[in-house]
Amino acid sequence: MLPTLIMAVSMCCFFNRDNRLQIAVSAVRNGDVSIRKASELYSLPRETIRRHVQGISTSSKPGPAPFLGYENEEMLKEACDELNKIGHGVSSFELRSLGEEISREGNTTKFKDKLPSRAWMWKYCQRQNVSLRQAENTSAARFNSETTEIKNSFYDLVEAKFNELTARGLTGACIYNADKTSVCVVLKCGKVVASRGLKQVRARTGGGRGENVTCLATVNANGTVTLPQLSFFEVKP
Repeated sequence: MLPTLIMAVSMCCFFNRDNRLQIAVSAVRNGDVSIRKASELYSLPRETIRRHVQGISTSSKPGPAPFLGYENEEMLKEACDELNKIGHGVSSFELRSLGEEISREGNTTKFKDKLPSRAWMWKYCQRQNVSLRQAENTSAARFNSETTEIKNSFYDLVEAKFNELTARGLTGACIYNADKTSVCVVLKCGKVVASRGLKQVRARTGGGRGENVTCLATVNANGTVTLPQLSFFEVKP
């Protein structure tokens, strides 16, 4: 896989779009890479590669340029990535609003009713190889503690403490770390297969209403894990 990656990077630098498209289609048909991987390696839309692989389209002539231009779309993608890193992801409506703002600043407003449509948003996602994903809830304290400086400072303190305890004759089996988490006793139902038009789709669960149980996990420096400890709600007799 590494030679393929190096060859793809070189082609993106020295070959034009038509040559890269032909090589990407040949790589997919030969089974070397998937369509998604070829799209990432050769900087081409997945839909374009798929249509050429299936023989739906034979012309290598690119379609019209996007309304915002390739440079502005790339800049918008980089802005979304930077906002995701700091915990302020861009929603679909905010993405369309940013596209309208960029178009207005460039005096190239071609969108109907000024705000880009959802069809434009999905085409933009295909061109830039991005997708809408469910964001994970993360506290502000965790974000602030994930900087490189804070991580290095934490590991320096751990190393100093470990050396101090080792000098006293303590081994890794005597050094423990614990963490607790909340576990819901009523599991959330996943997606199931059902006929279209069915009014009720249900799954049998427990009778509780989302009561949580505290679970304490402990492990020592040698990697030995103890049995988890569960803390239930107090039940009065």
